[in-house]
Amino acid sequence: MSDYDVQDLCESIPGLYRMLDLCKGDGSNDRVDKIIISQSYVKKLCNDTISGSFKSISKVNYEKLNSCHIHLIGIYGRNSLIAKFLLNKKIIDEKIYKLLLMPYEDNSGIRPTSELRPGIYLLRLPSEKTNQKKKEFMAIHWSENECYKDKASSYCNENMTDLHRYLTKITEHQICLMDNYDLKNIDWKRYESIKSKSEDEINNKEICIDFKVKKNEQKENFEIFPGFEVYLKQSHQTDGHYEDVPLHPLIIESVSNPTLLTRQIIPKKTTTIIAEEKFNNTQFCDFFRTKLEGQQFGLEINSNLSIKKLEIIINGMKGLNKLDYSDILDLFENSKINKFLNKLLYENYSKFETKHSKEMSYVLNVEDISIKSSEIHEKFQTEIDKIDHDGFIELKRRYTFAQKHVKSRNSQEDDILFNLCIENIVLDKEVNLFNLVKKYSQKNDSDICDFISEIEAETISIPDNEFVNTIHNFNNQKIFNKFFEMYKEWRIHIFSSKLVKIVCYFIEKLYISNKTINIIDINETGAFFRNSNNFSVLYEIKENHPTKLLISLHEIQLNQSDKFEMKKDENFIPKPIFQCINSFEINREIYDFKQIARFNEKFLVFLWNKTNTKLELYFVDIQSILTAISIQKAFGKLYSENFMVTVNERKGLIAFYDIANGSLNVYSFNREQTEIYLQYKNIRLQQWYNNKIPDITHFLFIKNTDDLCFVERNGQARIYNLNNASFKPGKSQLPINTNLVLSTPDGTCFVAFTTEASTVEIYVNHIKAYVYFCEKSAKQAIKVIDIPFTNSTIDLFRFSLLNNQQIHLTTIDQQSGNFQSVLVKITHPKTSYQFEQVDKFSGQVKFEDACPFFVFGENTKFAQYVQKGDFIIIGDEKRVITQIKSDNELKIEDLFKSVEPEKFYNFKIKSRNFLNSLLDIYSMVFTKYAINNPIGKIDKSLTVFVALDIKNAYYYSEKFSEYFDKMWKKFKEETKKPIGHIKNFKASVIPYQHLDNIHDLSTDYLLGEWLIDFFCLIPIQIAVTRDNKFIPLRDGLSYSDNDYGSIGSVFKEISFGWYEAIFDHYSNLELKVISSMGEQSYGKSYLLNHCLGTTFDGSAMHCSEGVWMSLVKTSDILYVALYFEGSIKRSAQEETFLLFLNAALSDLVLFKSHFADTRDVTMFQRFQDSANYFGEDLDIFQARLCIVMKDVKVPDRNEIVEEFQNKFLKIVKEGKENNLITKLYGNEMSIILYLVFDGTDFYTNLDNFKEQLDDRKTIYKNARIFVEKIKILMAKLKVCDWGSIQATLLTMRTDELKKFMNNAISFGFEQKEKDPFYEHDDEEQTVKKLTNREDGLLITDYEILLSEIFDHVNSSVKLMPDTGLELLNDQKNFVQISSDIIKFFENNIYSRKSILESKWVDHLKAFFKFIIDRRIARVNEWLTKNISRFPKDRNEIIITNYALEQKITNLNSFWNLCCIQCDKCDLKCLKSSFHSDNGDVEHSCLTDHTKEARVDEVLPEYQTCGEPCSLKTETQKGSYQCKNTCIIPCEEQHELHKCQNEVCPIECPLENCQQRCENSNHFHADEKDVNHFCGQEHQCPKECEEKGICKIVTEPATVERDNFTLNKYSQTFQRLPCCIKIPPYKFEHDGKHVHETKIPHLLCPIECPLENCQQRCENSNHFHADEKDVNHFCGQEHQCPKECEEKGICKIVTEPATVERDNFTLNKYSQTFQRLPCCIKIPPYKFEHDGKHVHETKIPHLCNYDCPNDEGRHIKEEENNKNFHSCDVKCPNCSYYCTLPYGHYEKYYTKHSTTHGNMFITTFSREDEFKFEGHQLNFGDKDFVLCHKLCEGIGRHRHIDYCRDSQVCSNLEKKEGLYEHIKANINPKPDEAKDYLSHWLFWERTMFEDPYSNYNCEEFKKCDCECPNPNEAHNIDEKQQQKSVKVCCTQNIFHPSLDTNSASLDNWSSV
Repeated sequence: MSDYDVQDLCESIPGLYRMLDLCKGDGSNDRVDKIIISQSYVKKLCNDTISGSFKSISKVNYEKLNSCHIHLIGIYGRNSLIAKFLLNKKIIDEKIYKLLLMPYEDNSGIRPTSELRPGIYLLRLPSEKTNQKKKEFMAIHWSENECYKDKASSYCNENMTDLHRYLTKITEHQICLMDNYDLKNIDWKRYESIKSKSEDEINNKEICIDFKVKKNEQKENFEIFPGFEVYLKQSHQTDGHYEDVPLHPLIIESVSNPTLLTRQIIPKKTTTIIAEEKFNNTQFCDFFRTKLEGQQFGLEINSNLSIKKLEIIINGMKGLNKLDYSDILDLFENSKINKFLNKLLYENYSKFETKHSKEMSYVLNVEDISIKSSEIHEKFQTEIDKIDHDGFIELKRRYTFAQKHVKSRNSQEDDILFNLCIENIVLDKEVNLFNLVKKYSQKNDSDICDFISEIEAETISIPDNEFVNTIHNFNNQKIFNKFFEMYKEWRIHIFSSKLVKIVCYFIEKLYISNKTINIIDINETGAFFRNSNNFSVLYEIKENHPTKLLISLHEIQLNQSDKFEMKKDENFIPKPIFQCINSFEINREIYDFKQIARFNEKFLVFLWNKTNTKLELYFVDIQSILTAISIQKAFGKLYSENFMVTVNERKGLIAFYDIANGSLNVYSFNREQTEIYLQYKNIRLQQWYNNKIPDITHFLFIKNTDDLCFVERNGQARIYNLNNASFKPGKSQLPINTNLVLSTPDGTCFVAFTTEASTVEIYVNHIKAYVYFCEKSAKQAIKVIDIPFTNSTIDLFRFSLLNNQQIHLTTIDQQSGNFQSVLVKITHPKTSYQFEQVDKFSGQVKFEDACPFFVFGENTKFAQYVQKGDFIIIGDEKRVITQIKSDNELKIEDLFKSVEPEKFYNFKIKSRNFLNSLLDIYSMVFTKYAINNPIGKIDKSLTVFVALDIKNAYYYSEKFSEYFDKMWKKFKEETKKPIGHIKNFKASVIPYQHLDNIHDLSTDYLLGEWLIDFFCLIPIQIAVTRDNKFIPLRDGLSYSDNDYGSIGSVFKEISFGWYEAIFDHYSNLELKVISSMGEQSYGKSYLLNHCLGTTFDGSAMHCSEGVWMSLVKTSDILYVALYFEGSIKRSAQEETFLLFLNAALSDLVLFKSHFADTRDVTMFQRFQDSANYFGEDLDIFQARLCIVMKDVKVPDRNEIVEEFQNKFLKIVKEGKENNLITKLYGNEMSIILYLVFDGTDFYTNLDNFKEQLDDRKTIYKNARIFVEKIKILMAKLKVCDWGSIQATLLTMRTDELKKFMNNAISFGFEQKEKDPFYEHDDEEQTVKKLTNREDGLLITDYEILLSEIFDHVNSSVKLMPDTGLELLNDQKNFVQISSDIIKFFENNIYSRKSILESKWVDHLKAFFKFIIDRRIARVNEWLTKNISRFPKDRNEIIITNYALEQKITNLNSFWNLCCIQCDKCDLKCLKSSFHSDNGDVEHSCLTDHTKEARVDEVLPEYQTCGEPCSLKTETQKGSYQCKNTCIIPCEEQHELHKCQNEVCPIECPLENCQQRCENSNHFHADEKDVNHFCGQEHQCPKECEEKGICKIVTEPATVERDNFTLNKYSQTFQRLPCCIKIPPYKFEHDGKHVHETKIPHLLCPIECPLENCQQRCENSNHFHADEKDVNHFCGQEHQCPKECEEKGICKIVTEPATVERDNFTLNKYSQTFQRLPCCIKIPPYKFEHDGKHVHETKIPHLCNYDCPNDEGRHIKEEENNKNFHSCDVKCPNCSYYCTLPYGHYEKYYTKHSTTHGNMFITTFSREDEFKFEGHQLNFGDKDFVLCHKLCEGIGRHRHIDYCRDSQVCSNLEKKEGLYEHIKANINPKPDEAKDYLSHWLFWERTMFEDPYSNYNCEEFKKCDCECPNPNEAHNIDEKQQQKSVKVCCTQNIFHPSLDTNSASLDNWSSV
């Protein structure tokens, strides 16, 4: 029964949140269950407390949560007391209380329908204070049943200890609830320190345990016993049928992995979504590409769209791959469609088309535009052949009638009267044809109807094209025109619509899917940006969901305690639970579900494809089954439905029996279960059945064997053996009415089930089982058994093997909905022996009448082994022992009822189950986990309040205090641990009633900080290694291998679950990494836990693989603990992955090992390979290696240290500069020796590790750097990319910056994203501000006062912030973007009417410039800081900088104001300077064009002079005298009278200009020889002087004639005014006066010709564009668009590649190269730069004081590193590129070198099976190991290569140390000769450096033969003799054969 089937009471208790959940572990080997974080409840807690604080486990806002304080105390005890407490506090009601008291499981095996799972809970306590700031909470340890009893299972003890550990870490104070029952069951004397002699003797005696061998005789038998009965969830009980599909649940056939299958019908439905989006050209093409390619969507197009709209759609589809109807796409290029239609129409209706072209004034072009597709052409022609216009058809009938009628009157066709009659009838106003015929023919009504039928038949028979020619030849213009009008209507309205439908039809045929996108409408919305079209598309997404069959799979599991009990007691009945593992859907329109079977972790699904009429087999794991079925990726296919099928899971066999022809075919899987092949083909059964096809009704495998059982309709059963290819002797007779035949999982027998009517009860059937043992082949059943299932059909019966121990016959009771079983025991006639412990109590006991309460024993040892309170059991009765008198006498509490006096009885003693764990739990916690740790933070002292639910609680205070004191004393003696904060441990007794004031006992916490501490208790698994691959995990869970992609995509997939948010919260905190690795079960987790205070031994970690991570936060440092789980099954390659990750990330590496194992330091040799990875990153390895060993005695320490020094000295000398200590661990390592691992010296010397860590230079200045580094490393390990980490970081950083660059320039932020903490459903977005990724700090958006820019503005007014201010947007024009900024300017700085227009515009420009410059400065700072740690000369940096320059140039260009005079008033145009480029030619001031009032004069408050102003002068426009009065105070003496006007009052001298002089001196007017220019542009007043007429004007003229007047119109011409503006401070402009320019700007409008440059020509002459042979350069530098042309490879890229295998697809990573773009700038005014295109420039090296004195060698090395190009040679085995410089071999004769990848181009050629590092290899296998790890994994070996010269090899068959010719023909290509090669020669031929260490290379030179008899071997290394495991030859490989007659035999090895 699944946990999901039981009501979770956590949901029913208000304020209760599950924090930690105790869940069943994966696999059968877990020691404890898993303790996991309950994410949903933690989310609910956070959001209930602080709304919107928790979005997901990786997105938690701890700052918000820290605004809340919580009061918290822990509580634990028996669950019944906790439930009582909740009831008393009125948190739960009586109903919930009773449900909480129910046990999890009862003896019937039926779990309750409601329960509260064990774990840690947080309970919000109700408060009467409504606005209480501090929330009251209680942390509850809700325990497993009876876990506090001494006799609880080890699993319960482990779980209890771990959960209590978490309770003591998250609370300082705990309450222990106890009552009288608990007190009675406490052993108060457990820690008595005084021992008597006899007790010591007892303890000594217990050292000896006695055993004996017991013989058991066993007979053949088949028995059943009551099994389990588990309630199924209601949704699992679906019964009945849907059409022909049964829906009842069933058990999937599997020997060891029984699985429940449930079925449900999902009805057919259609979903529709209507959306409207805006696109530009590129986006529209991408829209179609993403929707239509790969048949993701079908396509429908509204056939009512116009041709123009259809053309837009088709243009958007041109990039698609569908070319079936490419003709259609071609027709819509350059409006060919209109020409094509004109051609078709002309070919059919040339007379009409000629007239139509004249009317529409277009040239009729009938060029040859053809369509290759005959289907399309025919469709067009069909629609053209018939003019299906109602008016045209009606006219055609009239004309036909007219012809027949007039001819019937014997008129001649050439008669004028004939023509006129026809015309009158056709053009008659009578609408109805019947009336028309009646009017002219005088026929009666019945004749008219027949006549009209003749007319219609004749009308239809005449093709329309012939009819049109007939009309034309009739020579009646009126009739022709009437038909032509109808034709035009058909042509325009009907035919164009049909054309759209035809095009839509053929396009829609290409894209058909259940999911359809329907284009409803499309409209052009205008172009907001240069060269860009924009569309608004209204579309509908319609998805047809067919009827589906939903199949859900629920794995039948057992909890750990059940497994443990089953091992102890073979009769123990477990209680299965159901765990839903997945579900998948089957499309009923395509498939019929046939059968399903399970093979280990995969499922074999049989589906009948109704469309293709074939059986499809899908064999995949449960996660991939839905995908495989949806894409119809079947594992195999069979083309017959008339078959029977059976599977044998353990043997990997599938058998098909063809009923029609009696043939048997058996398929088998390979070992990896990746391929299926036919093992036994077309076995005809007729030869054993008298050459007749047998009538087989039942067909099954005998499990665990190669036998198949065939049962005929007459009940005869025979067993066929596949290996012998024949039937076994003997036949069994089954009942004729057999319904089902099953094999038992062990293959010992098969059982036939029948339904038989009861002889006693009417209408009642009984199920009988007929048992047949396979070995005997008995004719009749050896046993017939009644099966006690009453409400189940036999078809649901299945045998299941639970925990590989018990066989159960299972079924589903369809009435009650229960999953039930009977236990099956099968025995064989044999004798077995058991090894059993001898019972301590071997004697007997009796009773006496005189002393009925005393028990007297004989040969008993009561005093030695029995304690007061234990139980004595006689028969079925049990009594409590109250006193032990002696070894032979006991006193009991109550009398036995069934015993007789003086009679001896056998007895048992059952120990008393104390509840001391309620108190001892604290010592259990600190025995397992650390008390103090030198690196992590120090825990506060603990306080436990024992709340006693008794009357006199305080009576026990002293008792509890004394107990705890003795407990801690005993703890210290046994563990040798420093007690630390335990010395301040407090225990006090309080009455239960005092819990009403629980607030006084609790501790105050910040919720955010408390949650962080809570999360840090639970480690998370971050990676695993499997199948020689490194697999990163996402949030602790594996993600599918379908997620293959680039390093960037893998990087984004990696997430560290709850630690992600903690890293974000402490992103600026310094970080250090300490890791632990070593062999399995060597105490790695124990060491880490006691160094850092982590909890690696708890939670979900047991027996797990890979890498685990935990965090410990101190006040100033964040410590990351990495735990590398040891595994004996891990390959050397997998070890290398983990070792590398460990060394590359850690500050301190603790290598934990046992002295005896570590002494052989050759184990460190395999670490050497990791030193060659990521060679460009010299500082990546900075860890300190610390080897920690135990079992080292003090006297031996110096000797051992010396031994290690010598051995590592050898490693260092062999490795030279690449030795592992130098490369991986910075030249330093330490060895720490311990006698034992839990001794006093261990705990006291833990500070050594802190000193080692403190001495290390900080690698990670902040957590952000660590997270980035670890994710990059993990991503690179996954894809086997060994390139530079820094280069990868740089590429990812620049890609990210370029991705956000457009937003940064346009809006001042990086991107808009959905607010992760927004609590509502609508898409609330937040902005991601410009951030420095190095330190996490935001790019400052300073608060600016407007007064800092404009002096006159109030100092309190602030400028709008830069972040979010829209300055550029491709979807908006300048007016839309600038409107808010202009409005802000007018409201806060200058209104437009407050100052002169020219000054207002100048101030506005200055304001724009300030805003733009501010944006540019912030974006430049953003880019500079984010690339600061990378070399500035890297190609990626140069390209990114140039990209930003382009964006800045566009921004500046966009914000240039037009400033040309408004077309409707004298104000200036406030549009962008290039607004006319987008079709907006109107100049506008963006006002209502009304004149603004002048500014009122302000009179002074004091008494002024009042005389007229002294200003009086002559100007270009006449005399001027100032009319203002003097404002100088009267009391001041003055001769010159000055008015209030400070500026020059003289008008601008240019014609029609009324602006004042711009000079700020009022008396500027008196100065001589000055011009009073206003400083603005002026409209030229002259007329156009170009030759010719500017404008022709037609005017009315009156002409007087004799007696009347004629009004005539005559033409005249007009000279238009010059349109060119006069520049400021000039009286006229340059050049001619013209009335019109191509573009009303003064600058040349042509764009710069260089690629990707969008700047205008810098020439100031507008007509520069008309000049010939000129270049329109913008005058700036440009980025070269070419690629680097240097020889070699610019950049090596590791990319995913898809490899197709027979029936499946593999995703692999391979290397390719990339040409980087040229980094040299093109100088201004040039089309290209000088010299070669290179991706990186060589900068001369400038020496400084750090440079070595090496005669300039380092200068050459430095310069060679610039513009580096790697060699283009690939490794022939793995295809990875050489990483040395290009041309190294030719220049320096050096071999190629690389860090190798997987050998996916190398084939394993051995014919027989071979196991490599735990992986089974078969012929043809590839990609099983890294290229440079293969030889190491094999050991001594030989390679195979094609023979270079077979003639030479035949003469010289072998050469010592080099090669040996192979005489046999071996695969692949057996006809080609081959050689064995030595390891050295193999790598020598590849021209690549041998990647193995010197140690390995020396080993590989030796012969790979092993001695067949090691005891007789000669010339064997002493070391090999000591091991006596595998003795190898000591000679070189391919040495001469041993001469057994040689006298010098001792000098040769035995081979």
